[in-house]
Amino acid sequence: MRYLLRVLVCTWMLGLASICAFAQTRVDGQVLNGDRFHPVTGTTVQLVNPAIKLVQTTKTDDDGNFEFPVVPPQAGYVIQVLDASGNVIHSSEPFDLNVGQDHTTLPPIDIAPAAAPPPPPQPVPIQPSAPTAPATPATPPPVVAKSPPTPLPVQPKSQAIQNDLNIALSANITRTQLSEIPLFNRNFLALGLFLPGVHDVDPGSPLAGAAFSISGSRTTSSNFQLDSS
Repeated sequence: MRYLLRVLVCTWMLGLASICAFAQTRVDGQVLNGDRFHPVTGTTVQLVNPAIKLVQTTKTDDDGNFEFPVVPPQAGYVIQVLDASGNVIHSSEPFDLNVGQDHTTLPPIDIAPAAAPPPPPQPVPIQPSAPTAPATPATPPPVVAKSPPTPLPVQPKSQAIQNDLNIALSANITRTQLSEIPLFNRNFLALGLFLPGVHDVDPGSPLAGAAFSISGSRTTSSNFQLDSS
């Protein structure tokens, strides 16, 4: 009976040990100084859990890596980096290890001091402004009297008789008109001025007395036909 009891106790202890061994997890990480090109070698790293009073210590290798191979699942773990005097120079954020979590790799731990924030901008002193002189009213611009528009020169009319009232397209000169109306310079071309739209040439023109203008046409465009019958 005693032998059987011993066998049962040994079997229970072996089973419990195997369960505990199965429940362990591995934790690793890396310690850097500024960036991944500056790993911290040979520094002391501690895995601390105040709840279960667990403290494990190791050192980083040439690449700044550290490893804790057997860690029980628990909440509230902290990684601490120590200097050569044993003082804590960096502590990570708390993290948890769950049951069945075989391997946990922590984010790189950077022990470089944080850059100091820039100093706040200094307020710029405001200088009191000098009193401004009252604004003088603007002087209105002088009023310049406008001269009346220059009248266009009136071209002197020809001294010949012109028919500006009759709108007929043609006219006949009667014998009475020939006998009673004096001709200008005794030139028969003055009879053409009885027709509407017919005007004498400009004074001083070399064609004066030799041609006239019909409906504003050139004086050189007039054509004369004589009936000799």
